[in-house]
Amino acid sequence: MRHDWQYLSLLLASDVVVAQRVLQGSVQHFQSDAAGPWQPLLSLGFGTPPQEIVGIFDTGSSDTIIPKAGSELCQVDNQQCTEPAPVVLGEFDPELASDVEELKGETFDAGFSGGDEFNGEYIETTISVGGDGGGEIPGAQVALASGGQPSGDFPQFSIFGTGPREAEATDQKYDNLPQVMKNAGVVKGNSYSVVMNPTPLANGSVFFGGIDRSKFSGELQKVAIDRDDSGKISDYVVKMTSLKLDMGGSSNKTAKLTKNQKRAHRSLLRRGVRRRSIRQRVGTKAKGTYGGGRVSTQSAEDEDDGEVNALNNGKSNDHNNDNIDNDTDEGDGNDGDNDNDNGDYDGDNNNKDNNNNNNNGNNKGNNNGNNEGHGNGYKNGNNNDDDDDDGDDNDNGNGNGGNGGNGGNGNGKNNGKNNGKNNGKNNGKKNGGNKNGGNRNGGNKNGGNKNGGNKNGGNKNGGNKNGGNATTPGLIDLGLKEKETFTLFDTGGVDLQLPAGVLRKMARALDANFSEEDGLGPVECDKLSADNKLVLGFNNDKVKATMALDKIRVSEDIADPELTRAGLCEVGVSAVDPSTNLNSIGFGFFTDVYTVFDLESNSLWFAQAKGDPSAPGAQLEEFP
Repeated sequence: MRHDWQYLSLLLASDVVVAQRVLQGSVQHFQSDAAGPWQPLLSLGFGTPPQEIVGIFDTGSSDTIIPKAGSELCQVDNQQCTEPAPVVLGEFDPELASDVEELKGETFDAGFSGGDEFNGEYIETTISVGGDGGGEIPGAQVALASGGQPSGDFPQFSIFGTGPREAEATDQKYDNLPQVMKNAGVVKGNSYSVVMNPTPLANGSVFFGGIDRSKFSGELQKVAIDRDDSGKISDYVVKMTSLKLDMGGSSNKTAKLTKNQKRAHRSLLRRGVRRRSIRQRVGTKAKGTYGGGRVSTQSAEDEDDGEVNALNNGKSNDHNNDNIDNDTDEGDGNDGDNDNDNGDYDGDNNNKDNNNNNNNGNNKGNNNGNNEGHGNGYKNGNNNDDDDDDGDDNDNGNGNGGNGGNGGNGNGKNNGKNNGKNNGKNNGKKNGGNKNGGNRNGGNKNGGNKNGGNKNGGNKNGGNKNGGNATTPGLIDLGLKEKETFTLFDTGGVDLQLPAGVLRKMARALDANFSEEDGLGPVECDKLSADNKLVLGFNNDKVKATMALDKIRVSEDIADPELTRAGLCEVGVSAVDPSTNLNSIGFGFFTDVYTVFDLESNSLWFAQAKGDPSAPGAQLEEFP
């Protein structure tokens, strides 16, 4: 830990870059076993001469909270004020500063959703951004904490809140740090921009008063901040109008596992979820309430209360995963894994054909196939008569339906042999793509009725349930409902917090476990690539921002080593507290999306990030 902190100190010691009344400060991507992932740390000086303190750069709160030297807060077991703490972040001694003014009677009591508590009195003093004196802000109001308690075993951090003033931990509202910067003429306006570094222990940047055009592509896109239920701007909350998953960058195929491997795999998945839930400490911490309070977290298609189990192909159920070990190793029948090879995406790619041609036929086939096999064969044959090369099987409905009674269970060999050439090739074009409805499942393996029909290429995975709403190839609509749109953008929020119904769909697409209590379980690491993305829509999807899935991976340095050896990655995605209807977008988003927090126009602005987030500003501009 001391080694990590020495590295941290070197990174944070860099001087501020000042140009056109724009101040660039370094924000480090800190992590440790004790603190967990994605802690954005900023170094500021307090008082004259400045006393350096490192704290969490937090757009989700609005007070600057620092510990008072010698106080009870600096004597708790997990304090980081001074030695003998393994990590020393600093403390403030008013006796050593020449410009401290006590604000008599002005006290604060700040509580955070993760359980952290701070209390004490407000003071006014000088805050310095950087070490060269170019960013001195006199007369800044600071919460000097003398009491309180960090949550559980989580280390104590100072909090550098830069949110709207309505979120301050006092009824006597005041101009907090961004506004005082403007008042002092240090910056032009109450705005700042942020880009984080995805690499642990490396630096990103905050630009107070402006932007750096060298760090984003294209033009910034504006999204209005929403007022809370009382009509106030209390938080950086906007409406996210859609949320989709783009899995076009990697294969969705899961390697086949033996029974013993599956049991070991399940054990790792479950243990990974428990480990992650213990480490998670923060929840949505918005000051305001939005949308009238509690709403259902389930999507329309997900009225069940069960968990999503990774090894059951993402189907929801209330039973444990032992019911899925139905392997038959003879090779000709269904192997019990209910193969779903890219059914989600083939369904999207052929959305028009599947919805128009497949629903009725496959429903009939699914209902009747196991008994007489005629319905699915009849429909599939008629859909593909132009490509019939081997007689009348597909035209008269007997090609796929002939072995419908056994399709996918026992007679896959015969069904594939007799019908695979035409039915596999032709039906695959219409009903699930070559993979699910065609050569693999419709022809050779399962006979077409089960996996080439309703199950993988039709209504369930290619249609409405997992991918039916998407119109772009490979794009899965996660089903964000109208009442689930309010979203907090919180640099100190650590992970993503999304509606449970959305996460059920996401878990199915990623073959991951999910529960409302623990969130999204570990995911096969190759699915969490930079080419697979979450696509966030705003302004009725006129504004879009993408976040690569590698940005939700917990670093191997602090992840469970057994999960790592198994090719699984822990992820930072949890379910929204059902007592609220507010999503939260945390650290990882800001590594991919350059974001401007602008209280001059009450807006957030987004653009895709590029380049080195730690580099000195090359194209600094005041903003707005």
